[in-house]
Amino acid sequence: VSRASILLFDPDAVMRFKAYRGLSSEYRAAVQGHSPWTPDSVDPEPLLVPDVRCEPSLQEYLPVFARERIAAMAFIPLVSLGRVIGKFMVYYPAPHHFADRERDLALTIARQLGFAIERNQAETTAARLSALVESSDDAIIATDMDGIVTDWNSGAELITGYGRDEII
Repeated sequence: VSRASILLFDPDAVMRFKAYRGLSSEYRAAVQGHSPWTPDSVDPEPLLVPDVRCEPSLQEYLPVFARERIAAMAFIPLVSLGRVIGKFMVYYPAPHHFADRERDLALTIARQLGFAIERNQAETTAARLSALVESSDDAIIATDMDGIVTDWNSGAELITGYGRDEII
């Protein structure tokens, strides 16, 4: 396909475009927020639409699909930690029969996107936590299960007089 997009739920549970190729700003504005799933959907299945004119849930979007020359599309759920976080979409200019191979490939791409998004969110959370710990004036000391110190922040240095390198 020459047109695709990635949309993610924002904190208010609104599906928003994060990446796209070959889609107009008019189209993106018209369909932003639309999703066949909610963030609490369990085991979401892909929605393959061989002809948008025949899908009852998309009837209100037919004029924008016609202007955008979209005749078929696939909604592939992006899942992280068991919950829907967004969707991966592909668009076709003519009605399209989806082969099992295409569906499987789209699901594989969606799984990889879900893993990448999950990893990025974990790295962002870890960086925030690290900055919070390091900037704290309170002594924060981390130990492993055997009680061996594994981390020692600047607050601990100030309070105890021992440097990080001395303790770890």
